[in-house]
Amino acid sequence: MKISADSIIQRNEDIISSEIDGETVMMDSSFTSYFGLKEVGTLIWQLLEEQHSVHEICERLTDEYDVSFDQCLQNTLPFLEELHKQQMIEIQN
Repeated sequence: MKISADSIIQRNEDIISSEIDGETVMMDSSFTSYFGLKEVGTLIWQLLEEQHSVHEICERLTDEYDVSFDQCLQNTLPFLEELHKQQMIEIQN
C-alpha cells in the first residue's frame, strides 16, 4: 500500500523501542530487525504512539524545524514507507 499525506499511521505494537540520548533504538519482538533513529525520526516515532495522518506529522515537524511543508512531505514519505516495509508501522486506511 502506498502511503500518502492522508494516510493514517501508527506504530506496530510488536515493536520494542527505547530512547537513548535523544535517539531511538527499535527492535521487532523476534529480535531479528534493529533500527536506530536520530532526532527527527525519534520525533516521528513518538508521534506514532497514537494514530496520526502523514499531514499531521508534517505539520508538527514544520512547527519544530525550519522546513517547508512540501519538503517535509517529500522527506517523510520515503522514511515512513521504509518503516512500513520493515513492518515497524501500520497503515490504518
